[in-house]
Amino acid sequence: MKRILLVLAVVGVSSCASLGRLKFWGKEKVKVVIPEESFKKGMELYRKGKYKDAVKYFKEVLYTKGYGPLAESASVFLGWSYLKMKAYDEAIGELENFLNTYRRASDSLRAMAHLGLAKAYDEKHTNLELDISDIDKAIYHANVLKRMGIFTDEAEKIVKEVRYKKATKLLLAADVYSKLRVFKSVKVYLRTFLKLYPDDPRADSVKRVLESLK
Repeated sequence: MKRILLVLAVVGVSSCASLGRLKFWGKEKVKVVIPEESFKKGMELYRKGKYKDAVKYFKEVLYTKGYGPLAESASVFLGWSYLKMKAYDEAIGELENFLNTYRRASDSLRAMAHLGLAKAYDEKHTNLELDISDIDKAIYHANVLKRMGIFTDEAEKIVKEVRYKKATKLLLAADVYSKLRVFKSVKVYLRTFLKLYPDDPRADSVKRVLESLK
């Protein structure tokens, strides 16, 4: 008899708990997402420079409307929001996803994606002491823009910045070997610099250094 009462007591507690949850759920407000409104709000926040808040609304569009012009625009501006926040890896992921997912999107949106990727791959490399092996992807996307004939001035600027960084990387390597007094390697790096970047503004100085090492 005691066992039966115990079971009833447990069942009673569970039932009360269930009723409590049901009652709690009954008070919850369920947000109804209207993609058009979410996109409008996201763009308002984006223009105000509130990129972190804009991300939430662009994601709402993508969660509720995966395809079509609205989703395409939301996907691009989601990537650009991350770019503005200097969250470069997130920006790259979103913009590459856009290019792979929305292959029939307008040229203007695809150009924005390529420009964002070129900027992201360029800007993420501020410390040239670290690996910059993927910086050439910035040049790739910039060249796509030049072939499209869209954002060509910005594309050319990015190409110049990347080339300057890559040239600087060679000079940094030469400097390291110079400090180690391994002058054979210094010459290799400086000659490579002159071969690849003859128009670099530092070329004359590099030539003088090479002359002094003979």
